Amino acid sequence: MWTQDEAGPYQALPQPGPSWQPEGQPVRHPHEYVRGGTAKLLTLFRPATGEVRALPVARAPNAVLHPWLTRELEAILADLPVPPARPIPPVPLRPGWCGRRGRLA
Repeated sequence: MWTQDEAGPYQALPQPGPSWQPEGQPVRHPHEYVRGGTAKLLTLFRPATGEVRALPVARAPNAVLHPWLTRELEAILADLPVPPARPIPPVPLRPGWCGRRGRLA
């Protein structure tokens, strides 16, 4: 079983962390810095194994979501083992069952 989710929108901002400015001084960005807008995250999650497949996108309309899901699901199916080729035996009817509208013969 796989679950699909769309997360976001997230602000595409620099995150706090180590930088090169002198201690006690504010972080400065170069004059070329442009704020990144927003981003979304498309995810497929398999709870049984914890496997995650993700794609960061700017928008998530069906024109983006459906092709990505198709590619990912085809890759998942391609990784599955091939089932053994064996015929499925017919299931015998229970004695006394006529098979019509659930009535006993």
